[in-house]
Amino acid sequence: MSFNSLGPSALPSARLARRATFSSSHRLWRDDWSPEKNASVYGCAASSWSHGHNYELEVCIAGPIDSVTGMLVDLKWLKQVIAREVEARFDHRDLNEDTPYFASVPPTAEHFGQVIFGLLEAALGRELLDVVRLRPTGALEVEVGSVVRVRRKYGFSAAHVLARAEWDQARNEATYGKCANPAGHGHNYVLEVVLKGQPDPVSGRLIPLHQLDRIVEGRVLSRLDHRFLNREVVEFQQRVPTAENIARFAWEALCDAVAPAKLDSVRLIETENNSVEYCAGERER
Repeated sequence: MSFNSLGPSALPSARLARRATFSSSHRLWRDDWSPEKNASVYGCAASSWSHGHNYELEVCIAGPIDSVTGMLVDLKWLKQVIAREVEARFDHRDLNEDTPYFASVPPTAEHFGQVIFGLLEAALGRELLDVVRLRPTGALEVEVGSVVRVRRKYGFSAAHVLARAEWDQARNEATYGKCANPAGHGHNYVLEVVLKGQPDPVSGRLIPLHQLDRIVEGRVLSRLDHRFLNREVVEFQQRVPTAENIARFAWEALCDAVAPAKLDSVRLIETENNSVEYCAGERER
């Protein structure tokens, strides 16, 4: 079933995601660069020898729901397309040696995601394909659509009290509940930093990942990790350290520091039941 077969009686549009996994090896190295230049761009991944990943791929499609079948597309057909266009080409392959797609640019996650998007766009049609998300590791995700996004995950631990000094305890508890406990409480936070832009045509990177890691460490993690936020971080002596305000703190610390990429959003996961995404303006697809 194709998107074009959906008739005028279709129901409102929906988005559907199909997951696939495969294993590949690759090397991040340019022979025309010195070892020092390779290391400056690819960090600890820079090597003339390959390393590997268990990749996780999420293919997201969008369109109207067929009023007869109740489906956006036939999932068996979508599974076959992914198997043919992606798994058959890349599963248990070395991306540099066994495929023709990385002759000019090393197979960074950004470039690999663009290759996969191009293959699936040709097979599915741009009107059906929304985005693809490629995860080489649990800490890194690349999303490719009209723009390329890189999502990087970090962790830190901190304590806080949700209370305003000018309010009495009763009012604080009425507003913040048990989080207003004056002694404080803590969380193992997860911070997701999302950048957007177009990968450099030579390096294949939006920004060197180890450079991003240093920026996040210096501007955010070193300020918050193993701290009592209300008492040790000046920004939270006047601003209540809610998840919303911590996400805003991270945004303000990073928004002008990640060039040539642009900061798209930050997401703070406080608990498995509570997370906040902070961004400026509308997000493009």
